[in-house]
Amino acid sequence: LYVIWASMADKNFTSMMQRVAQQADQLILTAPESERSARPDDLYQTLPEVLKTKATIQTTVEAALDHVYSNATSQDLVVVAGSLYLIGELRRQLVGEVVNE
Repeated sequence: LYVIWASMADKNFTSMMQRVAQQADQLILTAPESERSARPDDLYQTLPEVLKTKATIQTTVEAALDHVYSNATSQDLVVVAGSLYLIGELRRQLVGEVVNE
């Protein structure tokens, strides 16, 4: 299970992220393009030592997605969580901009 995680700095993300990290085989910490985003290295520092071994820091959402593409197999599940900003940015990278007609 790969988890791509980002959070806004003004949210109480520590307990949520730790619960999700416990279930993950690999936790990819990143940040969407937003002034409110928590820095991935700050997210990493809040993890207990035992969970840090699962964590990878990717400074951009694009880099996080590339990391998953390079490492996950067709048998792996990828979950994106923690921030709607993250989900929106990943969606734009995967399917492009939404155009309202």
